[in-house]
Amino acid sequence: MLGGAAVSEIFVSYKKEDRAVAERLVAALRAAGKDSWWDDALTPHEAWDAMIERQIAAARVVLVLWSPRSVHSDWVRSEAHYAQDHHKMVPVLVEACSIPLAFMLRQAVDLTDGKFDESNPNWSKLLAWIDAVHTGDVDAIPDAVSAETAAIAAVPVKAATGDRWLGPASRPRLIAIAAGIFAIAALAFFAFRGALGFDQGAHPDVYVDPIKVAAGPDIQSDFAQVVNDELSAQLNAASRITPLDSDGQRHADAYQMSGNIRTGEGKFILFAKIFAPGIAAPVISPRIEVPLEERATAAKQLATTAAGMLRCTATASDSSGSQITVLPEKAIRPWAQYCQMNYSDNYDAATTRGYLLAVVAAAPDFANGWANLAEETVDGLFQKPEDGDKFRAEIRKAYGKALELDPDNQKGLILKASDLLGLFGRDKSKSLFVPLDNFAEAERLALLANNVRPSDCGCEAIIYGRALAQFGQLDESLTYVRKVIANDPSNLFAQWYLAVTLAALGRDYEASQALDAAQKSWPDSKRLINASVVLALSQRDWARALEIVSKQKEFPGKAELVPLLEAAKAGNAAGVASAAKIMSASISKLDSIPAIPAMALSLTGHEAELVPQFVRLTERYGVDTFKVAWLPGMQALRARPEFIQAAKRANLYAYWRQPNHLPDACKGGSQEPFCKLI
Repeated sequence: MLGGAAVSEIFVSYKKEDRAVAERLVAALRAAGKDSWWDDALTPHEAWDAMIERQIAAARVVLVLWSPRSVHSDWVRSEAHYAQDHHKMVPVLVEACSIPLAFMLRQAVDLTDGKFDESNPNWSKLLAWIDAVHTGDVDAIPDAVSAETAAIAAVPVKAATGDRWLGPASRPRLIAIAAGIFAIAALAFFAFRGALGFDQGAHPDVYVDPIKVAAGPDIQSDFAQVVNDELSAQLNAASRITPLDSDGQRHADAYQMSGNIRTGEGKFILFAKIFAPGIAAPVISPRIEVPLEERATAAKQLATTAAGMLRCTATASDSSGSQITVLPEKAIRPWAQYCQMNYSDNYDAATTRGYLLAVVAAAPDFANGWANLAEETVDGLFQKPEDGDKFRAEIRKAYGKALELDPDNQKGLILKASDLLGLFGRDKSKSLFVPLDNFAEAERLALLANNVRPSDCGCEAIIYGRALAQFGQLDESLTYVRKVIANDPSNLFAQWYLAVTLAALGRDYEASQALDAAQKSWPDSKRLINASVVLALSQRDWARALEIVSKQKEFPGKAELVPLLEAAKAGNAAGVASAAKIMSASISKLDSIPAIPAMALSLTGHEAELVPQFVRLTERYGVDTFKVAWLPGMQALRARPEFIQAAKRANLYAYWRQPNHLPDACKGGSQEPFCKLI
């Protein structure tokens, strides 16, 4: 018990502005004999967040009160995601509103009339639903809303425009310390058969032999303990893997990993071996490295990467969207190599695609193999848009095969949605920048992809969240990003994105809190250090940004960034102008616009230097380039006629004119120039 408060059977999640209706509802529930908890009894002296976490975890039922205010609350959405993922959410509509897309596939009890008594049949429905969830009576729980109905509700008017879900800059890989979009989702599996097959009810047996650590001056005494504890935590977090205690023997009927760690070449090095059932030799023997200067998190990094490779190999999935699969030896070997490449600093799209071609050749009925092959082919398309027709045909063949084998394959659904929108361009077009359409169908597929199967990593959630963000719907995107973090705290891309997006929304205090929390666990993360610079720039704290950048090792763009920050700190307008031109010339050689240089140019009043690169890359890669426009401090870029013209050409205005589809920059009476045209 914490703070003297007992836990209750029902937890009520609501927005503080809806306190009056929440109070009435709780009183009515208690009168009906339902033990309920809400935060009215908390005092400033209590550990507020800890109490909330304790109560929601202990509750058997979570009532989520939806209103025009709560749908925009990060806290309510986070609590709703937790409840939904733990199968104990009962949604209640207390005021007419559009429920967030992530929760539209479940009915909500309509109590908008405010009658919380037996005279209202919906009140009786609520009490029955609470009892059904409490007792686990699945048959008594109201049916889900159909995906088609949910999509129609989400997109009441068919629109014509789009945003990129995938692409070279949208899919950074989860290496040890930089988790990416398509990280591990451990899908369940098995008893080994030695041939391709599916089994919905089994779980893979996974053994991890204690990792041995060689003594050395750079190895702390608890290094081995941290590595092994982290491995155990990572594998136990995968809800459909069954990690077993190792006895030091090789278990031929299970997946297994062994390894040892030493230092050398200025690095911590983990030499690992991963075995698959029925195969005597390792299917992969990865060498995982972390620089010695990152010693604070080296053990966690090594363990995270090793666990990812093992989970990917053992579950035949790098995403939550595949059937439970047992791969034959000819397929499991190239698949394991794909898993290793996916977590490698030496990732190469062509090599990875070669592994997947070998996988589907050996296991043609493996839906997730085809879906991942389609994903890797997207990289080829974005490297050579001029060969778009060839790549589009290959992408469609691969995701079509995946969905033919498994209509619920989440990655296949996302790829199909992206293709329908036109994010891969249109046939006979040499550019990926085309007017986009098919939004109703694309959102229907996105809803399916995010709700059809539970996920250990939330991979599909972040894809859709980033799509919303590229349309300027940053607040909506945070719902999906928080889901990723809840499922995979090691996903540092999601941690980075959360902090940066909160800053872009002007919520600087929350952004700093999110970043501080992430850096407590990952103080060496280059991605989180990057976020620190972004937050400093968003506040025009040139001195702080310069301090952080100056301490970092050389990185692309540092030579151009430092003089600009020095000039801005000194108030040297001529120096800023000179440095801005040099930085723009540097960006002109890149295939994407990096966040920090873009912000530095815009916030110092030199967005004009950024415009040629925005136009160039938009023409080549389409609306994926729009993501730079929603970074913190990019109002000046959005005011440019080039941005408005690009938005018109992509037909984004048709999307924004739909109910509940406004970009956040145009809410609250904003008078940004582009908003006036919506």
